Amino acid sequence: AVTKTFLHEEEDELISDDQLIAEISKLITQKTGVLLGRSKKSMVSARVHKRAIQLGLESIQEYMHFLRKNAKTEISALTSLLTTHHTFFFREYAHFEYLSREGIARVVQNMRDRGESKLRIWSAASSRGQESYSIAMLLEHLYKDITDKPEYEILGTDIDQLSVKMANNGVYHR
Repeated sequence: AVTKTFLHEEEDELISDDQLIAEISKLITQKTGVLLGRSKKSMVSARVHKRAIQLGLESIQEYMHFLRKNAKTEISALTSLLTTHHTFFFREYAHFEYLSREGIARVVQNMRDRGESKLRIWSAASSRGQESYSIAMLLEHLYKDITDKPEYEILGTDIDQLSVKMANNGVYHR
């Protein structure tokens, strides 16, 4: 049997707001891997209601109709709306302490033992980039007086396109 997503089904009958919120949560999970289960229902509902108001829509039903008609652009806005953007410089400070004390030295030694010359770091779910820039600042601090410092590359990624755009800009409050 072929299963259609709610974005492609005809609106034959009205379903409850709770069912629509569950469908929106399911869609975001399918598109991003972010789990928005029952424990997140009130958060999803509040943010979707706020989005509907921003768009001048009067109900979740109207929002769902808008989402179906504007899926390409609205899914991106919905992803931004429903993902967490909790980020700041040197977040999870204990991790940076470990990296300073011994972690980076061990990683660089292992890298060199394998004959590699470039340290590659991936900062996944890096939101607006503060974590990626924090890693760069840590590396520059650790290697400021070392002439044989390794070349490095940091890749920061996020599912929210707006966050990535802000991170690429690289401008933050002091």
